[in-house]
Amino acid sequence: VSYISHVRAAHLPSGHTYRYVDYRSHIPDKPTILFLHGFPSSSFDWRRQFDYFASRGYGVLAPDLLGYGGTDKPADVEAYTLKRQADEIVKLLDCVGVEKVLSVGHDLGSPLLSRVATYYPDLSIKYVFLDIGYAAPPLGLTAAGIDALNARTLATEGYEPSGYWAFFNQTGAGYILDKHQDSVWSVLYTYNDPLYWKTVYGPTGALKAFIEADKRATTGGFVTAK
Repeated sequence: VSYISHVRAAHLPSGHTYRYVDYRSHIPDKPTILFLHGFPSSSFDWRRQFDYFASRGYGVLAPDLLGYGGTDKPADVEAYTLKRQADEIVKLLDCVGVEKVLSVGHDLGSPLLSRVATYYPDLSIKYVFLDIGYAAPPLGLTAAGIDALNARTLATEGYEPSGYWAFFNQTGAGYILDKHQDSVWSVLYTYNDPLYWKTVYGPTGALKAFIEADKRATTGGFVTAK
């Protein structure tokens, strides 16, 4: 059982096409595990989990979420509301014939999983939230909400945790990230995450300045050329 041999595509009623990987279990007591990736990722992040659980008889379904990987990338920002994305995840499950799942969300896949739980409480038999916990409505994943979070944490903890959001929302940010990928990935996979989060990733403007200067963070031993 391998990730690459189970890549599929589905055209949903919304008009969006989703790429996903899907393995159907033939063991009655083995549930299907739904994996929702984070940012900046795709279902490929789950390839090792796919191989591990599928080889042990579990069903596995991992989509490229809207805007990522091989799934459509609509220009209309309203398409990306968590409610609409949750609706599309359920439509995808309907498309492949899965009624119940054990749901796993990582990073920004976790807020989406929170909305799946909110709007479709009978879908999941269990939930696993990685990196970001369950968040009840309303969720402040807006520019104003992130600004408020930064201000509150700066006042109470002495640093901004999410200043990078403002950079990522700027026109042309994608070009800068693509141009300096080695710099970007070194910060994402540094061995000293607490230091770089407080000094480079979190403060408003710091990540953009670090990347445009093509600086490098020291990566951990878990990062190899392979």
